[in-house]
Amino acid sequence: MARMRAHQGRRITLAWQGLEVHVAVTPAGLLEALPSAATPADLRLVLADTDPREALRAWLEGGKPRLHVQGDVMLAADINWLVDHLRWEVEEDLARWLGDARAHQVMQVARRLGEALRRWVVQRATPGAAP
Repeated sequence: MARMRAHQGRRITLAWQGLEVHVAVTPAGLLEALPSAATPADLRLVLADTDPREALRAWLEGGKPRLHVQGDVMLAADINWLVDHLRWEVEEDLARWLGDARAHQVMQVARRLGEALRRWVVQRATPGAAP
């Protein structure tokens, strides 16, 4: 959050094939969704992959999607740092609602589904792979 506080008020647009999401950096260094792009973004990130399977495959293999970056270079560098270092403890958040045991069970199922999805996407995206 401290890294992002320096960008307070800056606007970011994330775009892919005509779909756009607009966010702004809050005084606390968080990202807040904006209803629309009332003013031009300070940073525009456009997903270069036209095939969502390719972007999903890259992400599931631990990579990053290909992006076209336009605008504030320092803001882009800090967003990149966040992507590399921010980790969401989903199980911990689920435990607050479901309790520890149920959250653990949900995450086990989610991991198995994620692994199956990853294998399926890699198999589909690899030319000549057996079904």
